[in-house]
This record gives sequence, structure tokens and C-alpha cells, in this order.
Amino acid sequence: MRRILETEGFAVLEAGTGEEALELMKQYPALAVVDVKLPDINGYDLSRRMKEISPYLQLLQVSASFSDPNLRVSGLSGGTDAYLAQPVHPSELVILIRRMLRTAQAQEMLRFLAEIGPKISGSLSISDTAESICDALVPRFADRCRIFLEKSPGGPASFFPVARWDDEGLRAAMTAHTAITTVACQQPFAPVTFAE
Repeated sequence: MRRILETEGFAVLEAGTGEEALELMKQYPALAVVDVKLPDINGYDLSRRMKEISPYLQLLQVSASFSDPNLRVSGLSGGTDAYLAQPVHPSELVILIRRMLRTAQAQEMLRFLAEIGPKISGSLSISDTAESICDALVPRFADRCRIFLEKSPGGPASFFPVARWDDEGLRAAMTAHTAITTVACQQPFAPVTFAE
């Protein structure tokens, strides 16, 4: 399976035992493929422990014994997201892993939006909203965030959040490049630029 996945461009960490797999969890894998039969721990127990460490980890169990529905139920009740019966067909493995990773990305984005939605919409103040946007973006997507409003309602151009704008060189560079990176918004707001 490692060779199949590496051929498809996946970076693979491999563990020969359950304890090694738990140690690899420190590297924050996006997905884990767990064989039910391991030399030191039952694969079902390993899956439960991995989900305790990382509840949103996508987990795929593989076993030659998945013809028994009770074993499939045991795996799914322990947090397994999907299972494959061995022998594994290469294209089925690759397609399933890609689908699981897309699902994980969509779920992560939904969690992010559910978390920041109330924060961003909680104020009618442009500066408070801009600060909330920056707080949501940093550190998840960027090291820093500045918002430049070319023309704010009833006033001149504004930079947000003002309290964090401590680099005049960065401010000048951002102003010079707004024509390139400007995103149009609906009125009454003028174009907004997001910069890292």
C-alpha cells in the first residue's frame, strides 16, 4: 500500500506496530490506514486511541476479516471512517483515500466557518469586523493580516486593524500594489485588499 500511495504522490509515514503509529501521530497525519491485525495491539483499539488523540483524523481500516458484519460494526463504532477488505485493489485504495481527504478538508472548512461566522457578523463597526477577520485568518492561514479599504463610507482610505499596523514600509508597499490585488465588494464599501 505504501508503494501504491507514494506512486500517486502521497507522502507516507509507515509504522510496523500500534505503538509506532501512536508515536507518528505527533506529525499530524491527514489520514491513517490501520490494519486490524498488528503485532502489539488490536487495530480496533489503536483506531480508538488515534481518534482520542485527533478526533478529526480520517481513519481507514483494512482487514481480510471484514466479511463479518460484526467486525465492520466494531470498526465503525470505534471511530473508523471507512474500511476496505483485503486484498486491496490499488485504484479502490487511491480513490477512497482521495475522497476521504476531500471530506476532511470540507469538514475543516465548515468547522472554521462555524467558528468565525458569529465573530465576524457580531459587529456593525468596520474596524471591529476587520479585526475579527484578521483574528480568524491568523495563524490558520497567514502570519499576519492587514485590510486596506481604499475608501471607507464617509471617509478616506483606512487600514485595519490600525493597532497592529506598525510597519510603514509594508503599508507603503501594500498601498502601491492595491491595484493588482484588489477584490471588488458591493456598495457602500469600496474595494478591499487582503494581504499577508
